[in-house]
Order: sequence, then structure tokens, then C-alpha cells
Amino acid sequence: MAVKIEWDFGTVRARIGAGDARMRSAADRAMSDVASFVASEAKDRTPVLTGALTMDVTGETGREGDTAIAAVKVPSNSPAASYAVKMHEEAYNPGPGSIDKQRRTGQRVGKKYITRAIDDNREKIRRILIETLRKAFEK
Repeated sequence: MAVKIEWDFGTVRARIGAGDARMRSAADRAMSDVASFVASEAKDRTPVLTGALTMDVTGETGREGDTAIAAVKVPSNSPAASYAVKMHEEAYNPGPGSIDKQRRTGQRVGKKYITRAIDDNREKIRRILIETLRKAFEK
């Protein structure tokens, strides 16, 4: 006596594919939330001369293969591009506009304004990622 067992894996493959698409979408959304948050935090830390540097900080997202990425930057073609690198990398003595901004935001304005936005907020960034992914899979 023989028993034949058959199982069509098409349904399994379809569900795995749907889960993969859902994860990809959730990861993209999480990176978008992180990019917006970090860009906002970086803007609070930018030195002020004319205000162009603060306005030129952007948060963008994309993909590198299967990896969702976020980038916070000052585009090289923006009005404050030449000022941006100098203010991020070199020693900086804050002027009156920067001192006023520092008082208003409660953040240290000046050197490493983008990297400090990340370093000062690692736990918040982690919570944004976890919460966004959790919401995506509660449904």
C-alpha cells in the first residue's frame, strides 16, 4: 500500500512574496521617518549666517540592493554648499545668529551638525525604526 502526499507550494511562495513586499515597504517608510527626523535635528544644530545652510539640509532615502538607506546631507549644488563642509568639519566660533539659535533650540550649534544629530539621537532613531516596523506588521 502506498500513500501519495502532494502539496502545492504556490500559496506558500505567494505569501512569502507578499511578506517580503510588506517588509520592503515598511523598511522604506522607516528610513523615510529616520531621514526626516535626523534632518530636522541637524537643522537645529546648523550654524547661522544667512539661514541658507539650515534650509539646505535635506533628508533623502533610497535603496542599495535590498537595503533601505537614509542620507542627510547638504546637496553640492545648494547655495550653502561651500559653507556647509567648512562649518561641519572645521573649528567654528559661533556668531550672534548661531548663539541666538543655540539658546532657542537648546542644541549646540556648529561643528559636526549632521553627525551630532545622529549621535545625540541613536536611541530615538532606534525607536522610530522599531515602531514603524511594528505598525506595519500589526495589521
